[in-house]
Amino acid sequence: ILEQRLMELMRTQPATTAPLENSFLDALAAATPTPGGGSAAAHTGAVAAALVAMVARLTLGKKKYEAVKDRMWAILEQAENLRTELLRNVEEDSQAFEAVMQAFKLPKDTPEQEQQRQQAIQQA
Repeated sequence: ILEQRLMELMRTQPATTAPLENSFLDALAAATPTPGGGSAAAHTGAVAAALVAMVARLTLGKKKYEAVKDRMWAILEQAENLRTELLRNVEEDSQAFEAVMQAFKLPKDTPEQEQQRQQAIQQA
């Protein structure tokens, strides 16, 4: 019975669950404006860069691919740099959108207020 239950669990659950990944997806699915599309796009780009880094690492050290070793190191470095930058963009996009939303809430009853509001939107 225990073996059957374990096999059932292995079939229905992913091999690994990444709490951080799940928390991002939970935040994305929440009824909140952020994270939004820009953050999701940056996150997807970071995942793609991570996959490129994985392939580069799997290629490095294999005799069959010795001729492209230097190129693999360059690709790995670029992929890791992109991954870092894109993960930073996930947070920056959310912060920028929240700033825009706050600017939209500013009063616009007078021409001066409307001008200040427009400036705040542009700065955000």
